[in-house]
Amino acid sequence: MSGDATLFSWAVVRRAFLPAFAEMVPFVTALVALVEDPAVRLCSYIVDIEPSSCARKAPLRVAFRPLSFPTVPDRAVTVPVFTVALATTQRGTA
Repeated sequence: MSGDATLFSWAVVRRAFLPAFAEMVPFVTALVALVEDPAVRLCSYIVDIEPSSCARKAPLRVAFRPLSFPTVPDRAVTVPVFTVALATTQRGTA
């Protein structure tokens, strides 16, 4: 997999639904469509973006970041998240 995707759908979470998420708000949850097969969609987070900047079909690139919660101290897992990719960094143009 290339790690490239497009933004299919998203929601901006502005109120923590559990105490563990309080430090994360606001954050963007999303369905991303993989470029290799746009019918394959992953549920993930969009990071390093102003929530108002989200746009359908925005080019995305995978990144791997640690995810931890204050309610589970000393534990973290590495998860795939997505960042907005510049058009020039998409596969085949870099």
